[in-house]
Amino acid sequence: MFSIGVCTVVILIICGADAAERLHLNENDRCYKVGLPIGRCKLPENCQTLPEYIKAGLFTMADVLECGFKDAFSAMMYCCPDDPPPSRAIPTRQPNRSLSGTHLVSLEYLKPVTLDDVVYRCTGIVLTPSYVLASTQCIGKNIIGRPNKVLLGSTDSRLYVDSQTEIQIQSYTSYNNELTLFELEKEIPSSQLLENVSKATLCNRLDLSGEPNLFAVGYAYDLHEGSNCALFSQQLRLVNSDECINVRSSRQIEGIRGQNSHLCVLPENRVLVSDAYQRNNCLKCLTASSSVLHLQRPDGSQCVAGIATPTTDECIENRLPLYYTNIVSNNGVNDFLNRIINVGTD
Repeated sequence: MFSIGVCTVVILIICGADAAERLHLNENDRCYKVGLPIGRCKLPENCQTLPEYIKAGLFTMADVLECGFKDAFSAMMYCCPDDPPPSRAIPTRQPNRSLSGTHLVSLEYLKPVTLDDVVYRCTGIVLTPSYVLASTQCIGKNIIGRPNKVLLGSTDSRLYVDSQTEIQIQSYTSYNNELTLFELEKEIPSSQLLENVSKATLCNRLDLSGEPNLFAVGYAYDLHEGSNCALFSQQLRLVNSDECINVRSSRQIEGIRGQNSHLCVLPENRVLVSDAYQRNNCLKCLTASSSVLHLQRPDGSQCVAGIATPTTDECIENRLPLYYTNIVSNNGVNDFLNRIINVGTD
């Protein structure tokens, strides 16, 4: 049994949280919820790691996945993390490894004015073989503002586009006027997922602790929307949310200053990728390009933490603070994604 300090947590566990997600799994079944550690379903008295996470303030019982009851006479089972929380020591920031970009996509639009050709812009990520996530910035109000297809992988559309790497968009659903989930007409073939396309690896809450090594990746934005642009990367630094208090939003986005819903970041001077062949009209604007926020872990592996919050439709290159929609510990986003698809992995 836990110590006195932990018993409080156990009581909370037994009582449960009405808002927590509830399933009907068996004891020791594998369980997962976006943004939380992977684990197995266990009774409170058999889980040693969950109270450690609660005591460390890494998440609350309202966030924990409920697995259901073992039987009619037992307490609720919860998703018990496999591993204890890591040390809170802040790791030394390592140089960023190159990004394969196989989990990225760009979106295909009709070319303005002529409508007889296509152009690729806006950045998204592959969540599952059937779904792609991007900013609502990528959805316009007319025929040239609505994407028709996704171009898989970090393909340089300025050079050549293989039709085998394109898939038609079937439908889309938006969240809070800031994220859009695109359903593909057909699944990405498993052969492509093994070769040049991959599902995005999502970060967890622990990755954002301390001073995470953050960088954004996006397709540069053509002001005239008639040319294709290359990928660019920008080093970012996580700052206090007060730094973003002057960020003006031309869109109606609820809860933008809510705790854990958005990440406030500050661009650093170092540009990670400088493309000498980038066209003059291609601007490296983080918001309008729907850039994707990545995190490099101490071991060199990388994961996705957010997508640029579409506070403005304008393409602005600056060094001022900006928001990224948190897809790691934003409960609203997690509920939105889990309602439509299962983004967890075993």
